[in-house]
Amino acid sequence: MKTKLLSLLCLFSLSAFSAESIHCKGLVRDAWIQSDGALIINTSWASSVGLCNVSKTKNGVTPETCKSWSSMALTAVATQKPLMMQYYNLKKCSDIKRYTASEKPHYVMIRESLD
Repeated sequence: MKTKLLSLLCLFSLSAFSAESIHCKGLVRDAWIQSDGALIINTSWASSVGLCNVSKTKNGVTPETCKSWSSMALTAVATQKPLMMQYYNLKKCSDIKRYTASEKPHYVMIRESLD
């Protein structure tokens, strides 16, 4: 029994580390909220990236979190500070789908610089 539990624990631990992730970072040129509540940004690495929805939970991102991300995106536009986002299961930032079909970021971070 202990061996089975240990094997399962190892299996789940390895699967958590096997998910590939990428970090997309750069300047945000534009940020807007569409009439359906979708928060969309144009960045230096991709255009029309949908992050979340300020009106309803989408892809597990709550409206409260989305409103925080919206504030960060607007701050990034106004101050020209870069944003960094982490995505799982993508090979490169240009693979992110557009508008409301975009994959959800794991997090959104405003940075001091691109370094």
